[in-house]
Amino acid sequence: MVLTGRGAVRERRDGRDDSGAIAILAAIFAVVMFGFAAVVVDLGAARATRGSAQKSADASALAAANVLYPPAQTAADIPAAVQAAKQYALANYGTAAGEWAGCADTGRLSHVPLGGTSCISFDAAGTPTRLRVRIPPRDVTSFFGGIVGYDGLTISAVAEVTVDEQPPDCVLCVIEPVNHNFDKDDLRVDDGSVWVNGNVDLGGSGRISTTGAGVTNVEGTLTPASRVTGMLKQGAGAVTDPLADVAPGFLSDLASYPTTPVKTNPCSDGPGYYAAVTLPTSGGPCTLSPDPVTGANLYIFRGTLNVPKARTLVTSGVTLYFPCGTAGTCASAGQGRLDLRTDNFALTAPTTGPRTGLAVLYDQFNNAALKLAGKDAAGDITGTVYAPAAGLDMPKSCAGTTFDAMVIVGEITSKDNCLSLSYDAARNVPLNNRSTGLSK
Repeated sequence: MVLTGRGAVRERRDGRDDSGAIAILAAIFAVVMFGFAAVVVDLGAARATRGSAQKSADASALAAANVLYPPAQTAADIPAAVQAAKQYALANYGTAAGEWAGCADTGRLSHVPLGGTSCISFDAAGTPTRLRVRIPPRDVTSFFGGIVGYDGLTISAVAEVTVDEQPPDCVLCVIEPVNHNFDKDDLRVDDGSVWVNGNVDLGGSGRISTTGAGVTNVEGTLTPASRVTGMLKQGAGAVTDPLADVAPGFLSDLASYPTTPVKTNPCSDGPGYYAAVTLPTSGGPCTLSPDPVTGANLYIFRGTLNVPKARTLVTSGVTLYFPCGTAGTCASAGQGRLDLRTDNFALTAPTTGPRTGLAVLYDQFNNAALKLAGKDAAGDITGTVYAPAAGLDMPKSCAGTTFDAMVIVGEITSKDNCLSLSYDAARNVPLNNRSTGLSK
């Protein structure tokens, strides 16, 4: 029997073939899945590029910060910092010079160097404490994602660095690695630390005190620890000469000082070479000043500069230099030393030139005694005292006077004496003593 009508139609529908529709759906699904996979691959590549860009930004910013303040200089070298940032970006990310020209950073800091790019900026023109680097944007094209309408990403990265002024490791540095006896000595440091190589014995009544964040660091041991005021760190390891890197520059202009004729009266003859000099016990203040014509500010004493108790010594913007004699040896003949027995003195270091902030200089071989003052020390020292091999003979009494000085000596040879120091970075030898750290 042949069915007609609705039954026949039902039979044809139940027996239809759906394989074509399934194939079409499978094809569409495959294309979609391939597109998603392609986007995932492209995003992974973009992410890797983004990571490289960020590492380059970090490295460039840190490199710029590391050269921003050269050793022994207080002003920032912004051109050097910009160059360092670009060099590191080129080395780490292949950033060409032309890419910086078209780079714009809407988050730039307040100072953009003249003729520079806003993608390397600073928070100040003179002494910046922050710098920012933005790596120029770079398009990362999609290799596969275009199938589903994804064309790629624009990649950039930003890094900011803070540059903080840090106090030096030691304002009073005693660097000879021996057993030091500070019996009855009173050592005080404000706004800085003490560091003594070797071991320390404070004897019957010796004392060391620091304030604020200052620390008394001792390479070995200190006894008794109860006579240290402030933080004490024993077993701190050795401190190296904090001025070793900048010291060679102190005498960079020495050849401009004629060695003859040897001068005789520093109170009137001006900067230059002297043999041993003992100031007369009578007379007005002896004032040592830079040469008004040449600006020379170095007084060189091949023998002892003896300032008796009755005289007043004033140095205004000059350095007193005491050489050892022949290089590498310290024969007694020709060995300079400062014998400052007066209580009436004011030593003020230069504010410009290779000896900025340097009041007294012994060469590295000079182990002669360095006597800073008489009994009551009613005078003042503004600037660094650098005598890395010398023995320091301190004032008998601080008499309420604090030297605005950093003192670096080999040993302290006095007993029952006092030395009080306060550190001001702007008035001592400039140090490259800044910490850097990524802030963004």
